[in-house]
Amino acid sequence: MLSSRNVPTAGRRAAKRVNLRIPFHVYGRDENGATFQSRAETVNVSSKGGCLVLDKDPIRGQNLKIVGPKGAAFIARVCWSNYVMRKNIRFVGFALTRFGREWVLIDKNHSFPR
Repeated sequence: MLSSRNVPTAGRRAAKRVNLRIPFHVYGRDENGATFQSRAETVNVSSKGGCLVLDKDPIRGQNLKIVGPKGAAFIARVCWSNYVMRKNIRFVGFALTRFGREWVLIDKNHSFPR
């Protein structure tokens, strides 16, 4: 039986994820250093980031520029990626480097400058 002392905290997210599919244009560099522009779609999002389905292989820790359907642009850091060979797709977890009013979900406890 696990007690609260034995439960790992490293994988827990501070912000709740919501399953939401939103198309984005993604700009970055792949594992070979070549620049790319690709279409992607979120699997889920939170007020601080999300997960994209992407056909490119970005490097963990690099920044991506993601542009939403209405033109809002965001800089996001790649936190992790996972390749699914059967489907030839890559899931990419990202964290926004800056939060703003234009993002999909807003943390109600965060105040924005006027």
